[in-house]
Amino acid sequence: MMYLVGETRPNQSSVLDRASEFSGLIGIIGYEDTEQRIGYPGSDVWMPELLKRSIPRERIVPIMGSLIQMGDKEIIHTLSEMRAMVRHTKELGIRNIIMVAPRFHILRAFMSGAFALSESFPELRLFPVLGTPLDWNDKSSHSQGLLTGIRADFLVEEMTRIYDYHEQGNLLDPEDVLAYMDRRDTI
Repeated sequence: MMYLVGETRPNQSSVLDRASEFSGLIGIIGYEDTEQRIGYPGSDVWMPELLKRSIPRERIVPIMGSLIQMGDKEIIHTLSEMRAMVRHTKELGIRNIIMVAPRFHILRAFMSGAFALSESFPELRLFPVLGTPLDWNDKSSHSQGLLTGIRADFLVEEMTRIYDYHEQGNLLDPEDVLAYMDRRDTI
């Protein structure tokens, strides 16, 4: 299965465009919200985008369970998304995932995926693939649409989040991620 990491509208083409290069199942966040968009525009937006890219409907797999409660609202963040993806693939008996994310998000998305699979499905083989290139100097938004600026600036924020989330216990130590990659290739 190829899994397309949820992205904001300005960044979604990076992952959506990669889908046409794959002939298997395509997983996306299965979430529709016609009232309030929280970064990821929703499977009701991505489904037609994938169909426009000649991906047959029967290959598109909406994955439910990414929403979590944060204070008084529900959100989707990278770790909740990866946990839902791992649960779903385990239920389906899928053992190999190609995970696609834009360049600025690929490292944290992969580390979140490695953390999620370490919790419940260590046999899962997760392979990160870069989305199609986006202009580093274009203005954009990221992280539930709350982070704005040019994409190049997102790299600093992503590195800060990696350290912060690891310190909070929500990401593996980078050494453990490297060890997973070594193990993954022998599973």
